[in-house]
Amino acid sequence: MQPVPYFTGHARCYVYSGFATIKKQSRRCDVSMLAHLSDVMNDSSNSNASVQYPQWQWEDWQAFLQPKFRALPGIRKYQYFRFEQRWPGFVFARERHESEKTKILLTSESGFVATEIPRTLTTAGL
Repeated sequence: MQPVPYFTGHARCYVYSGFATIKKQSRRCDVSMLAHLSDVMNDSSNSNASVQYPQWQWEDWQAFLQPKFRALPGIRKYQYFRFEQRWPGFVFARERHESEKTKILLTSESGFVATEIPRTLTTAGL
């Protein structure tokens, strides 16, 4: 087995070493497009290879779910959450393991019927 090249700030591991070579290469290049980033990854080392997936479709879930659901009031104080099939639209929350559970309605008065899909967003950037 060959020794792993060590770069400052990275553990002695092949995966982290690969990230280190990409990081070193990217400091020397201007990356303004996805194709440039792919070239930087491929040129950084013989063992690094970029894989590009098809264009991703982003949906506007926040605008889609906001009229159908309510925000959970005081969500930061709860640590345990449970959903049950026999209580659709409700969440059972607890502040601590030994505290009493609170039943909270999450759906709005109109309810939630999954007959439509959220609108697709156009991506900006690279």
